[in-house]
Amino acid sequence: MADRRLADLIRDLDVKLDEQERRRSTGAEPEPPSLDRTISDAADRFLLQHGSMGEDGVYRGNLAHGTWRKYRSSLRFLISFVNRPGSRRWPM
Repeated sequence: MADRRLADLIRDLDVKLDEQERRRSTGAEPEPPSLDRTISDAADRFLLQHGSMGEDGVYRGNLAHGTWRKYRSSLRFLISFVNRPGSRRWPM
């Protein structure tokens, strides 16, 4: 039962994607905005959402300063790992 439902959903999605591609190729539908995102962009958005250091050197945010610093440090390690030479690009 679940396999049949999954197959039906996949078929419906394929039909919708084919229709969108056909409309896009004829110019009837504008190109969707790019969804390319990087780990670095996501980390920056996360940190800005929870706090930031002002130009005066004072932390402002909804997390404790120590917690925010630990997040920032961990995310920097993650970014350096992902951006190392030879790393594989993964879609987000």
